Amino acid sequence: VFPENPSVWVKDLAGYRNYKLQAPQSDPVLSQHPHDYPYSLASKELRSIIRTLLGRASGVLELFFDHCIYTMLQELDKAPGESLHGYRICIQALLLDRPRIATTNLGK
Repeated sequence: VFPENPSVWVKDLAGYRNYKLQAPQSDPVLSQHPHDYPYSLASKELRSIIRTLLGRASGVLELFFDHCIYTMLQELDKAPGESLHGYRICIQALLLDRPRIATTNLGK
């Protein structure tokens, strides 16, 4: 729908994953799960799709990372029931390929 706007692509990816991966919010820090959860739940094919999409949106990844962190933190303050796994999966995928995204602007 927006072929020239990669920012829309990656935000839609996170939103769609949030919608499709409904999960209870009983443990917001996910302390009972492996360190790579929920990304570890994604199939090999889905991981490949996510990596490809992130590669095509390389110019907006820093803003997308900030968007995912900020929006996820805002949603944690709301009533339970809204899945945040889409944001978590996108953050994990970004950090696996580009860990410097998290450390480049620590002053923010």
